[in-house]
Amino acid sequence: MSEKSVKRWSAKRKQAVVLRLLRGEGLDALSRETGQPASVLSQWREDFLEAGLAGLTNGIR
Repeated sequence: MSEKSVKRWSAKRKQAVVLRLLRGEGLDALSRETGQPASVLSQWREDFLEAGLAGLTNGIR
C-alpha cells in the first residue's frame, strides 16, 4: 500500500514522518511522497515538538 493511499494516519506513522523532517529531509519532498499538504506536515512537526517539550518538563531529574 502506498503512502498516498493511507486515509488515516496513526501517531506512529506521523512520528516517522516528523522524525524525517527533523533529520533534515525536505518538507516539499515529503509532502509529495506522503500525499499530505506541507501545512499538515508542518503542524504535525509543531505538535510533536510541543508535546516533546512537555514530556521533558515532567519528572525533572
